[in-house]
Amino acid sequence: MINRKTGRLFFAVLILFALFPSSLLYADLGDFSRSVNEGRQENEPEEKKKKEREFHEDHEDDESQNPFFFLAALLWYYHNRSSCYAEYPYENGSDRPAAIAHDERLLLEKPAPDRKQSRWILSSSGGMFFEGTDIGGTANFRLNGIVGGVVGPEFEYRLWKDESSILHMYRAGGVLPLIQSDYFSLSLDLSGVFFRDALSLNAVALGGSVVSYPFRPISLEIRGGAVLSESAAFSELGIRLGAHMNRFEVYAGYYGLFYDDTGLENQTKGLHVAEFGTAVHF
Repeated sequence: MINRKTGRLFFAVLILFALFPSSLLYADLGDFSRSVNEGRQENEPEEKKKKEREFHEDHEDDESQNPFFFLAALLWYYHNRSSCYAEYPYENGSDRPAAIAHDERLLLEKPAPDRKQSRWILSSSGGMFFEGTDIGGTANFRLNGIVGGVVGPEFEYRLWKDESSILHMYRAGGVLPLIQSDYFSLSLDLSGVFFRDALSLNAVALGGSVVSYPFRPISLEIRGGAVLSESAAFSELGIRLGAHMNRFEVYAGYYGLFYDDTGLENQTKGLHVAEFGTAVHF
């Protein structure tokens, strides 16, 4: 378990990282989009061939008859279907469960019909992004949740804006929890991602997320994965450290979107976001 001293130190480091010095310069979204588009033109034929090879390799062996797969599926369903949730994180103070529990832990607290098996989180944030030393503005809106303990939708909108350009990112998909507990919850994410304006691109995002409620009133979320299209590939990383006050949460976070520009001297183009926001749990 994370102790209070370690938690406070981690929180202080993240806040210092987020409060970077201001600048009168603006981030160049045009430069980022040009790099991606040039790389797409160079990599498109090879990417198509690679995807075709991977498709044939993935379908060579049919493992659907593997009994271990069915056993794992049954264990997964039992574990997650028995999950239930507090009205909001740390509803019961410092007593467990902080947010996520299993039926056995709530038998003496709530009868089965009253145990909540769905949860939703609505988040909104604003901040600044930078590419190198240049800075611009950003905003983010996100709705995610779990229904019935076993699957949940996720919708997200992110905006980057500088002096001359604007970039929109829309995301819609689902979350599949693998493990759920207060101290460590692991989920897989699959969604469609759509970039517009400064960059026009449709892609698929594959990734995962870890959420933890280590001690009152703190929560930590780490998200990561890949955003893939036929002609371009990105990686992304998100970190969010929150403090809960009943149903409401205030948080500081980092989000990075990276493009490995192998066609231009192996440069990595990145949009780095430092943001502050609020969330409602219901």
